[in-house]
Formats: sequence, C-alpha cells, structure tokens
Amino acid sequence: VAWTTHDAAGTIVRFGADPDDLSDTSTGTIDSYKCDSPSCGGPGYHSGYVHVAKIGPLQVNQNVYYQVGSGSNGTSSVQRFFVPAATAPAADDEPVTLALIGDVGQTEHSNLTYHRVAAMKPHAIIDAGDLSYADCVQPRWDTYADMVEHLSQKTPWHSVAGNHEIEGCGNSMGGEFV
Repeated sequence: VAWTTHDAAGTIVRFGADPDDLSDTSTGTIDSYKCDSPSCGGPGYHSGYVHVAKIGPLQVNQNVYYQVGSGSNGTSSVQRFFVPAATAPAADDEPVTLALIGDVGQTEHSNLTYHRVAAMKPHAIIDAGDLSYADCVQPRWDTYADMVEHLSQKTPWHSVAGNHEIEGCGNSMGGEFV
C-alpha cells in the first residue's frame, strides 16, 4: 500500500477482512525528494512524503479493508480491494477480470480511459508503461496520482516501466532524496 502526505506522518496500515475490525497492522517506510532545478518542476519542488507498507498475508478471493495513517496525524477513510486467486477460477465461479492498459498519459482521453476501466470493476490492473509522461517534470507525477487515485486505492495495480518512466533527472539536475 502506498500513499503520499504533506507532512512526515507515521507510516502505518491497519487492515483486515472486516471493515469494523482492522486489527492487523503493518509499519512501512517513508521517503521524499526535492528538486531545485527548473527542468524538474523546481525551484523548490518537494515530492511530499511517500509512504509504502507491505501488508499480508492476505487470503485469496476475499475483500481486504484497510486504513492508512498514524492516528496522531490523522487516518484515511477505510478503503477496500479484492484479492483475486492466482490461478484461473473453476468454470462455475465468477471469472477474474484483469484490465490491461498502457501508454495512457494525462489528457482528457486518459481520464475517459480510467473511468471506463473503473466501470469494468476489474480485480486487478496491469499498466504496460508510459504512465504519466512526466519526463522529468516531477509535478506531473503528482497530477497523475490525483487522476488515478479513485481507481488505484480500490484495485491492485501492477505497473511496468515504459520509456517515459526512465527519467534522467536525478542528481544531475539538482534532485536529491531527503
């Protein structure tokens, strides 16, 4: 589970099979970066604090409910996603639906694509790359995350890096992890 905050709040995920009993917890990592170069959205661009926590073990073919945050700095609303089986279902079971997308970027048409994918209610999404077309303009990653949040917080999302994710902006352009 990954999320971003404006403050360096705690990286805690509460989760479970019942939305009223999120008794399992996981603590993750927090990182951020800043860039002062105009070529990456600077001067003064700060990514915010990116939190990542691994949760599990999870049971297949069931909903997982989760909430992120530290409690002292606030928590998110309870969210839900479904964990599909790793193998094909039996013929009499409901089929597992996967959405395969790629080269979507950030346009009016991108938004339409993501809303159509959401309407499919897939069990998981595989994104074949060229996600945000940030191309070293780091604030575009933020707008991309805002655009897909309605879908990514409820659906397992697996991304593959495309050529537009191979950014050469790092420290050579003034960026540094903080």
